[in-house]
Amino acid sequence: MRIAIVNTHYYPEDIGGAERSLRFLAESLVAEGHECAVFCVGSSPRFMQLNGVQLTSIASGECSAKGIDTGKGVRKGLWHLRDTYDSRSAEKIARHVARFKPDLVNTNNLLGISAALWRKLHDMGIPIVHTLRDYYLMCPNTAFFRNGRPCRDRCNSCRILGLPRLVATRYVRCVVGNSHFILNRHLQAGAFAKATCEVIYNAYTPGAPVEARRHSKVGQLTFGYIGRLAPSKGIRLLLESLQSVLILHPGTVSLRVAGEGDPDYVAELREAATGLPVQFLGRMAPAEFYDSVDVTVVPSLWEEPLARVIFESFAHGVPVLASNLGGSPEIILPGATGWLFDPRQPASLHHAMVDAANQLSGLQYSGYSQRCIESAQAFSPEKLVTNYLRAFRSVLSQRPAAVAVNP
Repeated sequence: MRIAIVNTHYYPEDIGGAERSLRFLAESLVAEGHECAVFCVGSSPRFMQLNGVQLTSIASGECSAKGIDTGKGVRKGLWHLRDTYDSRSAEKIARHVARFKPDLVNTNNLLGISAALWRKLHDMGIPIVHTLRDYYLMCPNTAFFRNGRPCRDRCNSCRILGLPRLVATRYVRCVVGNSHFILNRHLQAGAFAKATCEVIYNAYTPGAPVEARRHSKVGQLTFGYIGRLAPSKGIRLLLESLQSVLILHPGTVSLRVAGEGDPDYVAELREAATGLPVQFLGRMAPAEFYDSVDVTVVPSLWEEPLARVIFESFAHGVPVLASNLGGSPEIILPGATGWLFDPRQPASLHHAMVDAANQLSGLQYSGYSQRCIESAQAFSPEKLVTNYLRAFRSVLSQRPAAVAVNP
């Protein structure tokens, strides 16, 4: 099978959860004997092979190794308007995809490429499988998060800019959600009415066998955060909750923070952590990080479709405390693999941290750890590849759907 994958970025630029997941999928498809090519935008043109994957990156003036700069104010609005209705990048990507002559295309994040790509591929007769990893089709900033808080509803700009994107979903044969939550959110908005639907979780492997852990420091618990340091991730709330726990239970908890972010924001976090038992570790290898913490905290303030950190943590035998927004509730079993809290209730995270500290001691921690390792099997690399190949073959076996195309 010849499979083309399209995403805004690809390794080594703007490496987030989507890029790590796509790199794994592409290289696994090649290992299975398929031909795979990835098409993206980047800070400079690249045509190369990475571990058997053909990579084509077209240059975009807004791109850097850290992502896309859409500008501010009027410039930002005009950028999103162009990205909604048409895109020079979509035309270029479509031409490169056509030269590869794929059996199908798996599109993913389309910021900077445009959903206009779908009609171009459809007109070429190339079947499309789209994977939902963010809210680009319904929200220009892709996250339903604005002014430091999650949006309660779609604003006018979201509705205006999102309408052509949602209409364009009629060209997609199959839609894959990386969680039930994000898939249902789009279906409720009227997207992908003609597509078959799948939910395929992302995958992670720790690289070496992991055994259930024991918690030896009775009366002390080390919480950990790993990921991008940004306001939507809820790290400030985590620091405030840590402080409130220590006021009532001094010396019982500490925090390790791994990751990078905007220097000014990181400086604010460091200042907020003054006097608290908090270590800022910068970028850190996952295995090393998880070995150093007792509970991983995912305090997202936005409706994160599927926090990769959760199943990474499970794979290392570390239970997770996460917000109850987005896709997290569907993969955490409270009282067995972790805890959930409501970020809209100020004291909720405080109480969840206290519950975790009270529950995790001796053999009880070992039980949590073992159940996490068992839960991680749902995110095995083998399942990811098998499920995607099943979806791809199903699409190729279908008759082309009749789509009305305006001249």
